Amino acid sequence: MDNALRQLVLEINRQFASSRLDGHLEATTNGGVISRWKQGHEYRLLLSTLKNCLSSSQELPGDVQMEQLSQPQDLALWPILAFCEPESSIDPEASKSQSKALQSVRSMRALTGQLSIQSGREVWKGPLALKWASEEQSSLILIEGSYQTVTDIESSALDVIEYFEEHNQRVIWILNDQSFYLNKWNSSTLLKQIAVQILSKNGTIKSLRDLALMVERFRAACSETDWFSIIAASLEGFSPVYMVIDLGPLRVWKTQTPSFGIFQQLFDALGKETNAIVKMALFSFYGFQGHVSTSKAPIVRLASQGVRSPSTPSTILGQDPRARNPRTKIGLPLLREIEALIPVPPLWQEPSVGQELGGVAASKHVKGPRDWFQEMESFEKCVDASRKEPDELSPRVKVALLDTGVDLSHPYIAREFQDGRIKCYDFVQDTNTIEDIDGHGTHCSSILAKLAPNAEIYVGRVLVKSQAERNSPATLTRAIQHASNIWKVDIISLSLGFTEDDEDLRDEIRKACASNILIFAAAANNTTNEITPIRFPARMKEVFCIFASNGHGRPSDFNPQPKSDRPNFTFPGEKVEGAWPAGIPTEGSFVRKDAVYKSQDGTSCATPVAAAVAAGILEFAWQERENQIRRVRLLKHYSGMSEIFLKLMVDDYRIGDNSYRYVKPWKLISCYARKDEIPIHMSHITDHIDG
Repeated sequence: MDNALRQLVLEINRQFASSRLDGHLEATTNGGVISRWKQGHEYRLLLSTLKNCLSSSQELPGDVQMEQLSQPQDLALWPILAFCEPESSIDPEASKSQSKALQSVRSMRALTGQLSIQSGREVWKGPLALKWASEEQSSLILIEGSYQTVTDIESSALDVIEYFEEHNQRVIWILNDQSFYLNKWNSSTLLKQIAVQILSKNGTIKSLRDLALMVERFRAACSETDWFSIIAASLEGFSPVYMVIDLGPLRVWKTQTPSFGIFQQLFDALGKETNAIVKMALFSFYGFQGHVSTSKAPIVRLASQGVRSPSTPSTILGQDPRARNPRTKIGLPLLREIEALIPVPPLWQEPSVGQELGGVAASKHVKGPRDWFQEMESFEKCVDASRKEPDELSPRVKVALLDTGVDLSHPYIAREFQDGRIKCYDFVQDTNTIEDIDGHGTHCSSILAKLAPNAEIYVGRVLVKSQAERNSPATLTRAIQHASNIWKVDIISLSLGFTEDDEDLRDEIRKACASNILIFAAAANNTTNEITPIRFPARMKEVFCIFASNGHGRPSDFNPQPKSDRPNFTFPGEKVEGAWPAGIPTEGSFVRKDAVYKSQDGTSCATPVAAAVAAGILEFAWQERENQIRRVRLLKHYSGMSEIFLKLMVDDYRIGDNSYRYVKPWKLISCYARKDEIPIHMSHITDHIDG
């Protein structure tokens, strides 16, 4: 075995051994920074597969071994490089989302007059920027601001990244997402991040041999010059490429000096070592001390307009702060239009399952399996095909979601509220006005609204914060009574639970279930070692106890153990995207179309998903058709809906099986199924239910 392969074996063994010592691995990030020990079990599976593959190849003759290891692999191999020491790595998409969320929070502060809002896009109108973008050669531009224009500097970097992405250009970036790691990293660690980003997108690491050669270089790199050469080699076939670097978070600790020189040296080195066209834009609100603007490295300065005086009238509440300063559309010339790039999934996402080496992540050139939400498109299309305006014979399904409230100012929620599809009541304050100072209810409400697009949704506030108070069971009891008797809902979604049973609440839930209301409740998170791991009311036999899975059916690690006396249904509850109040800054939130969103994990995320599926089934069942579903009323009873889940939407159901059951609604209701056969299958189930 040559030295490169030996280095690869050592590196994989090191990562695999330390991953076993780390125990439970959570797929979470700190802003845009992710560590190998925060990877999920899929990454450990990748390491194990590569370890076994290399071990078996060592028994082959040298020439056969080399031929085998040089064959392309259906694996995403570049993450091995990301977690070579030092192990922390930037996840560019997470970093961008976090940075956008920060921009959104600052925009909210502008509404109160605390910040001035300018347009960072103005810098792209000037001749220096146009010259930088249009030259058919590598070029460098420096965007300089001040403390007063820090928001404009950061938004300008974000805007130009999104502009290049919209036009399918190759773009690499390092942004300010307030990750505390960044200002403590040395220059070599930062240069490694650029190399990894390039390698993750250019697809040059196709075989174990390619990986071995690059791992050898990563492990041997001990200077900035070494990393310059690695980045130059990574750019092979990856031209032109835009590099957008915000120097704000990269200042040397305590000295407040931006790490400008290292990137200028990188730019100069790439000009000597590669023919790739590199367009580098450096942003700094500290300025570029000691540098004089030149034709090769021009400085474009953002003018400071200062912080708004407290005496200045603030913006009218509800007005978009950008309405005062219309944003200039970026119109930079592009060297060439590149074919749409295949997106590379973030490191923490569930990888696709491969075919050849025991089910590890497929490479970006191999089409992976669709996740639950993608497959649900066929379910929604089938339900929508027969949808009509609601009437007495085919009414809307009514769903109540009882949680921490809802943010009616969120653009997505506001639209549904104005259309009359979302109705609200605050049971904590006993008022028709509602708010959400926690975010949990807004997140769950948006999930339900998106996945049940034709249902009437009644949002009730029963908790102030995610942590229950002493009177919370009594408040929830009143809310369920109101949902049953006044709202007359068909389904109740409860992404909450209590450690102790409450007699009055139990009685009210039983009354609701007896009135043919389906109730879904979250099982719990990370409670396996508690005396009663499943929370109340999810542990009631009349209630659907909802567990979580990832988008490909693997039960979530935070689930309680499945019960032996009931079905244990799982729905997606990992990285589920939902609306988030803009006034509640939180790690992991991001901005899309001027609204804040967040991806969260938990059985509480899976619960509105399950409720939405039940709403879709009821809507389909109530539609007029030649072959009506017999005894359709039983679908509003626990026994009827659970039998539909178990026998028509779950793989390999066996009576008495107490394992987790991953519900796939498209197995029954799908635009690819014969619509005249679906009611027959459902009638066969309802015909054999007592009641």
